[in-house]
Amino acid sequence: MRPSRPAAGGESGQASLEWPSGKRIDRQGSARAVRCVLTTLAGALLTACSPARSESPTPETLASYRAVHPRIETVVEPHRFAAQLTAHRHVELRARVGGYLSEILVDEGAGVSEGQLLFKIDDRPAQVALSAAQARLGQAQADRRLKEIELENREQLLAKGMISDREIEIAQANLDAASAACETAEAEVEAARIQVEHTSVRAPFAGRLSRIRLKRGSLVEEGDLLSTLVDDSQVLAYFRVPESRFRKLAAVGLGLRSPALAAQSGGVGEVVTGVIDSIESIVSPETGTRTLRARFDNSAGEFSHGGTARVELQEQHAEVMTLPSSATFEVQHRHFIYLVSPDGAVHSRPVTPRLLLEKELVIEPDLELDAVVLIEGIQLIREGQRIIPLLSES
Repeated sequence: MRPSRPAAGGESGQASLEWPSGKRIDRQGSARAVRCVLTTLAGALLTACSPARSESPTPETLASYRAVHPRIETVVEPHRFAAQLTAHRHVELRARVGGYLSEILVDEGAGVSEGQLLFKIDDRPAQVALSAAQARLGQAQADRRLKEIELENREQLLAKGMISDREIEIAQANLDAASAACETAEAEVEAARIQVEHTSVRAPFAGRLSRIRLKRGSLVEEGDLLSTLVDDSQVLAYFRVPESRFRKLAAVGLGLRSPALAAQSGGVGEVVTGVIDSIESIVSPETGTRTLRARFDNSAGEFSHGGTARVELQEQHAEVMTLPSSATFEVQHRHFIYLVSPDGAVHSRPVTPRLLLEKELVIEPDLELDAVVLIEGIQLIREGQRIIPLLSES
């Protein structure tokens, strides 16, 4: 339904619309109302979009972070290597004669003293052989005595002119043969006595016994392994060093009697100090490494024969500039630090690292010693932000 057209010559010359319901709407009044609403909405929108006025920070609202000065000091660079450990004295105890194992006089893992009797092999066959050798020696000695008497008698007959010189030569030869037979018999007695001694297995040095391989009553043959004796009061650590690194360490003084540190591979236990006492003169063509040996005191029992350890050689760098590792951050493989200016503003600066240690970074000495370097809140700071630096010793 369309509104009716306005009647000509309406009251006050104002145009109006008449709806079928008979109500009339004033055009100019409606326009004024619309403009008022639009002005109000625009003002509200501008107010909502305008940025909030920032207040100037005060010292009470600034964040505080720890900072340090660069330091000039002597640092130690560790060079760590995996090492194989052996006791400085260890020996396999093997049977030196055959027979039945008649006695086991120690237990596995027991500590023993030098010369202590450990195992006993049935010595009766050896004793019989010794008795027989002694009897043969007695017979040979008696025969030599007879030859001596025979020579004396012939010398008397020769003095009376009853025999010729030839008879004397024969008697002397018989005596020489009897003397040689005595010497052979004496050697046989000594060999039999050694066999008897070998039936008793004794500790060649003080140490600790390992696993016992056989049981009492076992039949052993010459060369059978009975146990292993280890003296681990000192241990030897063998480790390989790449030739290039060995040359670098040798240039700063690495050699025989140089100190070395050792710790268990798992990082537990005490660190033990020792010395390098052997450097292999040949470089392995397969691995390009050189084998070194270090000796360590093991009176506290930190290490075991056949185990592994971590050996550390230390290289000193004197009078270098250092910063804590927490002071640096990386951007595209470059190292940066945050310097704090006197007004508290933070600015990033690149640094050139020379050596990265576990807790320290050695850098080129191009910083002032009174520079303030941030070591806390590195990931929270923005370029140019103002803070309160709290100077720390490290």
